Amino acid sequence: MISRNLTLFTISHAVIDMVCMWAMFFIFAANPYEGLKFAVIYNFFAFAFQPLVGMFADTVKKPKEITLVGYVLTAAGIMLFPKFNVAGAVIIGIANAMFHVGAGIIVYNLNPNTPKWQGVYISSGGVGLGLGALAAKAGLSNIYFFAALIVLFILTLFIKTPAAAYAVQRAKFNKNIFFGILILVMTAIFIRSLSSFDIGVFVNGAVQKWYLILFVALGKAVGGFVYEKLGLLKGTVLPLILAGVLFLLAEYSFYFAVMSAAIISMTTGVTLYFLFLLMPRRPGLAFGFNCLALFLGLMIFMLAGTMGTIVTISLLVILTLSVFISGGKLNG
Repeated sequence: MISRNLTLFTISHAVIDMVCMWAMFFIFAANPYEGLKFAVIYNFFAFAFQPLVGMFADTVKKPKEITLVGYVLTAAGIMLFPKFNVAGAVIIGIANAMFHVGAGIIVYNLNPNTPKWQGVYISSGGVGLGLGALAAKAGLSNIYFFAALIVLFILTLFIKTPAAAYAVQRAKFNKNIFFGILILVMTAIFIRSLSSFDIGVFVNGAVQKWYLILFVALGKAVGGFVYEKLGLLKGTVLPLILAGVLFLLAEYSFYFAVMSAAIISMTTGVTLYFLFLLMPRRPGLAFGFNCLALFLGLMIFMLAGTMGTIVTISLLVILTLSVFISGGKLNG
């Protein structure tokens, strides 16, 4: 069951993000100002809106059905988008949120006690975004995406998914500790989102961008395995220190920037796992908080631009401490 579900939803994640990027890039190419406006609308509903979608998912406890609705809304959105931009952007954003939460809960239930599978599932998103940009540049019609979504809908409809048996709380936290750890983890995710844009400064040309995309995907995919094998200190904290050093050297070689980005991305599945540990009965909400933090990082970047080397290194120090302290509290 694990291999079939993980393969299907990892591929589906790439396709959903590819379709969404195609739609955003489609209008951005015609009018950058309009494209930026609709990108904000889309990202709000796709990411900032996810905690509400997660709360709904945790209430109805039907992640497969929510995932299926995500496919349907995505298909509806891309058919509307060329003529009805605002409606299309909103629908595609909500569809993205529903798919991510629904499929995320399914993958979480494959094994609630490990960050491995979540990291693999999340890893394909960036690849999908890159493919979506290429598809938009090539002028690919929305009918191809519509067909792909039908295939994914049918496969998801008939695949056997794990029961949405919400885990029993393993540890009790008082209110102050719970919110303290939640803030620490959200801070780590927010900084990871923001630092990724700073690393992008050192990337030039299509080939280098694809190196970055693939290395980041690799980092996300292996991060949970490394954490589970080596533990919090050796598997996450020490690599983050190395990532900071590599970032300092990024101006001398693009490969240092790529390796730094890959190591920082290794925290993706781990920090999401921490949110699941905090809220085992609310995996949808946990996934939603993760994406809300990503959205906040995007918004700060859009308002302030890149942070600069010194500020980024300082933020990476905070990221490392946030992961270390929250991981210690959850697993100690």
